[in-house]
Amino acid sequence: MKRYLTTVLAGLMVVGMTLPSYAAEIKATGQVRQRYRNWTNLDLDSDAPSGLGGDRHYFDNRTRFGVDAKLSDGVRARIELERYFDWGTQAPNAFQDTSPRVRQAWMDFAIPGTEQSTPWRIQAGRSFFSVGHQFVWGNSLTGEDGITVYGPLGPGNLKFRIGQQRISTKGVPAAPGATRRFGSAGAVHMAIDYKVEVAPKQNVEFYVIYGNDKNVGDFSTMVQNATGTLVTSAEEYWIGGAYSGAIGPVAIRAEVTGQFGDARSNACLTAAGGPALTPGTCVTPGQDIDRSAFFIFADGTYKPVPEASIGLGISFATGDDNQNDADFDNFVAPLASFTSSPTRVWTDSGFFFGNRSGRGIGSAATNRRYNFWGRGTEDIDSAASVDNTGGLFSPGLLEVKVKGKYVVINPKLTLFGNLAFLWAAEDEGVPGAGGDKYLGTEIDGKVSYRPYQNISITGYVGYFIPGDFFEQQGALRAATIAAGGNPVEDDAWIFRAEAVVTF
Repeated sequence: MKRYLTTVLAGLMVVGMTLPSYAAEIKATGQVRQRYRNWTNLDLDSDAPSGLGGDRHYFDNRTRFGVDAKLSDGVRARIELERYFDWGTQAPNAFQDTSPRVRQAWMDFAIPGTEQSTPWRIQAGRSFFSVGHQFVWGNSLTGEDGITVYGPLGPGNLKFRIGQQRISTKGVPAAPGATRRFGSAGAVHMAIDYKVEVAPKQNVEFYVIYGNDKNVGDFSTMVQNATGTLVTSAEEYWIGGAYSGAIGPVAIRAEVTGQFGDARSNACLTAAGGPALTPGTCVTPGQDIDRSAFFIFADGTYKPVPEASIGLGISFATGDDNQNDADFDNFVAPLASFTSSPTRVWTDSGFFFGNRSGRGIGSAATNRRYNFWGRGTEDIDSAASVDNTGGLFSPGLLEVKVKGKYVVINPKLTLFGNLAFLWAAEDEGVPGAGGDKYLGTEIDGKVSYRPYQNISITGYVGYFIPGDFFEQQGALRAATIAAGGNPVEDDAWIFRAEAVVTF
């Protein structure tokens, strides 16, 4: 053991002595987060046995370690490793059960021939990328693989991104080396983004995103082609714009995005117009399921004094009221299936924000269930909510939120509060099914304390009062009662506490 430690120390000394000859600046960064989370009654049924999805509580730990290198005026690089695990998932005698994953690993260099005060640059590897306010495309939590070219153009800055999010594992032979590298079963997204300052403290941004996803079948469970195979192809576009600015003590943000294209290509539709559930029922083979959806967001924050602020915001994502036609009208962010960021920036809410591991509120057995993924819900054939006939339903989401912040001891103790009112954007298009669009009311509070420069401690509590959306109606309610069930819509709450140290 002593020989091993001596060898490691000698190696570190050699590295330390040789680094200055190769790098102008090397900086190590790190983070350790310890967190406890407790969700109670997420199924909105307080009589249901615990452990069946209604309650969950656990500790988890996340560690990050990174190295930044500035090799010259034109060349930079970063490597960052991350490891996450829940307490109890490691055996007592195991040093490590899972390997760290790569969160960032990129190079960034100036393009030769563009040397100026702000040259054009290329960033390649595993990195972060976002457009607008990160509602539509934002992956700062997980990172993704791709290449970004960016630099000044006219009065603003232009960036172009091509990223590969995932390669499908469907149909891959088990033989060694039988992978589909550079194959056709992946998901690729490209974006062009232009941002310009139109006036002091007034920024406008425009973007176009193209997605070619041959990976949809890994998530969908319903849409088939004429041979009974799940449809695995989608080709869609997102066109949007964003604004951010300040007018005196008021800060304003806004964003609007339209989505269109083929949500499923070469699908098989039944006589009723819906996706075929069994082979041999195809009436209109080769028909594309169209996408026509949009998303809007706006909020304003007023600071009467430097220590306090109040704000009002609205978010709206279209839903789909009829799963039996050839149109998907629900808005889905391009990375909704690949990263948690689209959900995490959707709302500062403990249920629609902090509950990614559940991705849903309610129960299909004793009330209605609302699933969410990205902007509102994922495609209706993949992770849909349950309508009042027991079928799939993608209701979308409308949120109106009042928020406040107050710094008690600047900058050590800060209080936050949210009051959110939530509606489904659409009710199911089933005659006589009944139902209501109001999802419920959420009350959130958060306390953040920074006793030292490098550590922060946060406590969070949220309380959700379900609305009439979760009440079963019609045949679904009658079937629940006939099976001995009791349709209920009980309140839910969440508690979260964490300590984070950074260096």
